[in-house]
Amino acid sequence: MNKKHQEKLSHITELSPSIQPIVLAAFLSKLFQEEGIDLTVVGGAVVQFYTDALYVTHDLDVILRGDTIELIEKVMYGLGFKRTTT
Repeated sequence: MNKKHQEKLSHITELSPSIQPIVLAAFLSKLFQEEGIDLTVVGGAVVQFYTDALYVTHDLDVILRGDTIELIEKVMYGLGFKRTTT
């Protein structure tokens, strides 16, 4: 993972838990957009954002449009994630 991405992810972990998912989504959206992939946040993170954290989720659900497995893996591997299933 490059230093810039590492610093951004570290910064996100220091934010209030009520806004962490939406800030993470914005960061990921930018990275995917650079590869021509649109990211839309769905699920609990949306509810958490709109309820000002009255509901709290511990994951981030997204829909990717224009995706290919190769581009998704490129972005996620660049952040240090690894595929564990096929």
